[in-house]
Amino acid sequence: MVKTYQNMDILLLKKGNSFQARITNSPAGQAHCDFDIPDNTDAIAACIGSYTKSRSFELPQGFSLNGSACSSDTLPDTLKKIGSALFDVIFKDSMQECLERSLYLSKNNDLRIRLQFSNDAPELVPLPWEYFYNKEEERFLALSTKTPIIRCPELMHDTHTVSVQLPLQILVIISSPKDLALLDVETEWKNLTSSLQALIDDNLVVIKRLATSSIRSLQHELQRKQYHVIHYIGHSDFDANSNNAFLMFEDKESNSAKLEAESFGKLLRDEKSIRLVILNSCEGSKASDTIFFSGVALSLLKKKIPAVIAMQFEISDSAAIIFSSDFYTALANGLPIEESLTEARKAIDIRLNPIEWGTPTLYMRSSNSNLFTLTLPDKPSPKLIEPEKKSKNKTMLFTVSLGILALIITLSMFALKDFFIAEKEDENPILYAAKDPVAPPVVAAGRSVIAPITAGFDCTKARTLSEKAVCSSSSTANIDKDLNTVYARVVSKLPPPLVKEVDEQEQDWLVSRDHYIEQNCILSSRAKRETCIIAYYQARIVILKRIERRESTKFTKVTVIDPPSNIRLEPNGDVSCKIRTKKQIEVYNISIMDDSHSKWFWTKACGSWAVIHGSQIR
Repeated sequence: MVKTYQNMDILLLKKGNSFQARITNSPAGQAHCDFDIPDNTDAIAACIGSYTKSRSFELPQGFSLNGSACSSDTLPDTLKKIGSALFDVIFKDSMQECLERSLYLSKNNDLRIRLQFSNDAPELVPLPWEYFYNKEEERFLALSTKTPIIRCPELMHDTHTVSVQLPLQILVIISSPKDLALLDVETEWKNLTSSLQALIDDNLVVIKRLATSSIRSLQHELQRKQYHVIHYIGHSDFDANSNNAFLMFEDKESNSAKLEAESFGKLLRDEKSIRLVILNSCEGSKASDTIFFSGVALSLLKKKIPAVIAMQFEISDSAAIIFSSDFYTALANGLPIEESLTEARKAIDIRLNPIEWGTPTLYMRSSNSNLFTLTLPDKPSPKLIEPEKKSKNKTMLFTVSLGILALIITLSMFALKDFFIAEKEDENPILYAAKDPVAPPVVAAGRSVIAPITAGFDCTKARTLSEKAVCSSSSTANIDKDLNTVYARVVSKLPPPLVKEVDEQEQDWLVSRDHYIEQNCILSSRAKRETCIIAYYQARIVILKRIERRESTKFTKVTVIDPPSNIRLEPNGDVSCKIRTKKQIEVYNISIMDDSHSKWFWTKACGSWAVIHGSQIR
């Protein structure tokens, strides 16, 4: 059930040599208190940063955290101490009373805590307020959907809810300029896509990677297509003289190109469909990235971006995968953004570690947290990366899917009952065949007979129910052969790293196929069984063909400029062949790096896949 929150707005501002917290709006009225920053709260960033990088917990010199070492055993307790210190300096006396009364008065005790930072107190922004810890109740506020924590500008604005027909369109920017600390770009992309694979398969999310991480490419892509979420992975910077935050993009030579946060906001503000920006400092980025992201986030809010999630500490790959999967799942299920984030926090806390859940920070300018009104696509089918344009037929409300799912489950249970009552071979030929590991394929309802049917695999070696079902008729066996043909054609055109990626996807699909056929197809009549199996195979074939079309656009013709040029089996590896004259060759235009950070490009100029150094081509 989607929650309806009441708000507690807390303004944090400078007062003389200390600070003041004011509850300007709450169900219980107003309150205020003066406070000082607790000792060593800024040390927690060093603790979490060292945890993320090496699981080693040594604090920088000068930090004591009340004598407690930031070890792997004590870090969870340290977070409670820091969170408790922050909670106690804010929620004391009349502020504490106001919080308790607001929780009591709010419907279902659902109270959204919105922190607003005055411009005269920038030193308060980097503090880890998400770790507010109530000692009496023994809980972190941000780990409950009843008390989510949001960061806001001083002035909030009502923002309209955008109606979105699923799938959500996500544009991913992964920027790793060669003159900055290099990120493992392909690993970041693989982690993100794998974390969202279930949503992609269910047609709830489409994820597109910006081909080149340049400012120009971003502008052109926004002109070409509407997106709902921008997900940036990379570096940031800050100019103390101009007080400007920057995101780092790439120029033509793949060096860093600064884009002011204000300019980034200008690119996005006219795109009415964009409701959320995520700023991710991944493993390998510098510590200052997470600090400067807060400046970028606040600048984007000023440019009327409704919501920004920024990582306040470096986040590990494992935590980033769980965050993406659970956050986008909750968002696609129609939950408000703060509730979606809380679900992701809980997932990290329960499934990974009790530390990194506080790394994501939610900034909002909108008092309306329902960023989207979601409707189902006209014709749901598995989609990967680049969906085909859908017709604009009448849509259904997203919640209707729950009723449909319940109906399917109910009908399946009745069918299952009837199925297991039947015991004769002629009533359930495929199940009967499964009892005998060497039973031949079934080709006629009610009779188990041998027939010369061939699929993409040897039907005489079919063992599982799903394999026997595929081999039970020529039409289902033929669709399996068609899939094999398309798959072989696709992988023949891809460089080795992508072949491995597509092969892993195919193995996952085969597992899903077995489960789907056994759960949805086998209980049906022969005709319905064939239709069920063929439809599932056709969806996979569509995905593979889309991969084929997408990857075909990533090849480009270049000229070998300084022959003779060696083409090697791998970067700095054995020579596959030599190009002895200036000539054009075709390369895959996404480069790989060697240990010295040189760029290499995949090519079939030698007849089989090998690499050529980027300095040899233009």
